[in-house]
Amino acid sequence: MTTDYSDLTARVLDGEALRIGELFWPRPEPPLIMERAKLVRAAIPSGTIAAGVSAGWVWTGMGIPTPLSLIASASPAPSPLLRHEWRIRGRQLQPSHITVLGPLTLLTRHATIDELWQCEASDEVAAAQLFWLKAAPPAGAEGKAKRRMQLVLYWRASYPWATR
Repeated sequence: MTTDYSDLTARVLDGEALRIGELFWPRPEPPLIMERAKLVRAAIPSGTIAAGVSAGWVWTGMGIPTPLSLIASASPAPSPLLRHEWRIRGRQLQPSHITVLGPLTLLTRHATIDELWQCEASDEVAAAQLFWLKAAPPAGAEGKAKRRMQLVLYWRASYPWATR
């Protein structure tokens, strides 16, 4: 089955659909959490785990999920939850850091927060997701984490009434 991208683009321009990063959503209203999970699942390879801004977008709906941030297994198994060797940015990923939401295997909310402090993404997108995930600033933050922490703290001070 081929996708007619000119039709999708026309629907976006007519306000009948949304373009979310590199993904298209066929309705004009933003997708809900289970719909976001299905949309990301359709875009990633089988046997991978959504991480970083992709998982953050599923949890919060903030920012964009692309470029897709994925974790691939270091040891094949019939199910992602049965794999024993998941590695993420030089640290071991525990099975308790992985969850399933509808059809999508992704990082838990807490593991997503840990990933968002250092992942390769725009500071604004990662900070927006951290803001809505109610992330506590890490102690001794440096580099990316410090910039993101400053944005989150600024938004909390500027928009104390913001809720989801």
